[in-house]
Amino acid sequence: NSIEVQVRYKPQESGEFSETLPIPFESGTCSDTIRIDFNAASLNPEIDFAMDNIKFPDLTGCENSSDTTISIQNIGDVPIQITGTSQSNNFKISPLPLNIAAGESKEVTITFSPIAGGTYSENLSLLYQPCDNNILLNLSGNKQGLIYSATDSVVFDEVIFCREKTATGQFTIEMQSSEDIDGEIKSVNITGPFETNLEPSVVLPKNSPQNFEIIFSPDEQTPAGDIFGKIEVLLSPCDITKAIYLKAIKSDAAISSSDALDFGNVQSGSKKQEVVEFTNSGSTSIVIKSGEISTQAPFSIISTNPETDTTLAPGESIFVTVEYSAGTGLETGSITLDVSEPCIIQEEIQLLGTGVDESINSQAVIKLGDDRKNTGEQVTIPLEIISSEDLSPMLGTEFTAWVRFNKTMLAPMLPTPHGTTNGMERVIEISATLNNTIGTIHELQFTAALGTDSCTIMNLDSVHFESEVDIQLLNGNFCLNDICYEGGGRFINPESSSSLIVKPNPADEEINLIYEMAEKGDIHLEIFNTLGSKIYAEVLTTNKGQIKIDINKIPAGVYVISLKSYSQQINRLINIVK
Repeated sequence: NSIEVQVRYKPQESGEFSETLPIPFESGTCSDTIRIDFNAASLNPEIDFAMDNIKFPDLTGCENSSDTTISIQNIGDVPIQITGTSQSNNFKISPLPLNIAAGESKEVTITFSPIAGGTYSENLSLLYQPCDNNILLNLSGNKQGLIYSATDSVVFDEVIFCREKTATGQFTIEMQSSEDIDGEIKSVNITGPFETNLEPSVVLPKNSPQNFEIIFSPDEQTPAGDIFGKIEVLLSPCDITKAIYLKAIKSDAAISSSDALDFGNVQSGSKKQEVVEFTNSGSTSIVIKSGEISTQAPFSIISTNPETDTTLAPGESIFVTVEYSAGTGLETGSITLDVSEPCIIQEEIQLLGTGVDESINSQAVIKLGDDRKNTGEQVTIPLEIISSEDLSPMLGTEFTAWVRFNKTMLAPMLPTPHGTTNGMERVIEISATLNNTIGTIHELQFTAALGTDSCTIMNLDSVHFESEVDIQLLNGNFCLNDICYEGGGRFINPESSSSLIVKPNPADEEINLIYEMAEKGDIHLEIFNTLGSKIYAEVLTTNKGQIKIDINKIPAGVYVISLKSYSQQINRLINIVK
């Protein structure tokens, strides 16, 4: 369970503020205090302009727009960014977004471009950051005579190319006029894989909206992803061009895999397991249902990870454990994935195995070791041979093992590979040389982390030698020591502590950071400005120490220093002065 605590920050003046809020708690026999650091700065962003009431000259005849320029001044003490305006179909401001340093001014253009005839008066809000501020402009104008309006943009439904080849949209063009005259289409120009029934010489009756059809029709050569296009319509009288922007998505469904899997020589009458991988190599999700993965004797499917009746996003894989029951001589077959959603796709992997009529002399019982550690500590999981027979001929040869576990509890450390993830699990493939026939043959290195559970099974899914070995696989376990179970299994570490001290603050040439993180492993140091842009980044390889940073080339202002480990993050404010 959790509770929500509301904290109000309401500064009475500009400046920097910091405070620590202690929250003591008890649950059964466990007690501790949660300390939350609060850091903030109060800034004064403010803009102004010479005139806040603007009346545009009347638009008559073929005049469709009018521009004027105003100067905007940043009268505050921090840089600001004008991000946009309130919604308006008749008045536009450019360029946006616009950055203005403290004390500086910049000009913007305001365009009056009404969508229909008549008199307009609007209060347009100019939006700016930081602090989500706004300032009002009173704008007015009048349009008489001819005016054309058209749909601004058309967004199509996704086209999954193996299922459908086109998508259809609609757009509208209207000529409004107080005069006794109709409009006409002079020319139509389309870019991108789009088609329309709008043609030159089509008459636009005045004051009567006309609807037209636009079709997105990609072909085999059209790349998957977002597709953009445009319709430019030249209208008469007045030779006005209207642009209608088009956006569509073409997606392809595809599956990739290895061409073949060779089980090698296997003792007749015995069984061997291998793992094959099918990957969604398309650009849209596919659904794998129960029964859509099949094979034939002497091969059989033992398990899939994830289980079937699952959806694979682009780039995700399903791993299938296949078992070969050896007969005599070369035996072939295949494993087939038949996908029916979003469309029918088939991917096949050829399977080969050779049953040999000779005794298997090499045997081994191989186990992943067990370990218990506190969060942040280094974890070593040994891969061990518990017992073996006639394994000496394998010394000096390569072997491969596949290990699977809860990815949230263990972060791999070099030289242990990161492997791949699927849902909440991480799968690591280990390749090494066999140097002894009993005891530890490899070690996996991790950092313990606060995850989704207190323990995880270290699954030893498969071990493969260059020659045939009769192998029995035993799983291991890893558990966290520092879990308090009173009150519902809260996965917290009451002994952990993290800190970040920034000196001096304010600073002008150099800052000294003194830091300590509860977790071991890589520490990511980053500095952001008030607009959220990253201006400095460095990876620290120890979880405790100090570092000096040259800030001579960083402009004056308030910045956020972020220190982040695998599951912890500390932020501090720094004021750089020049």
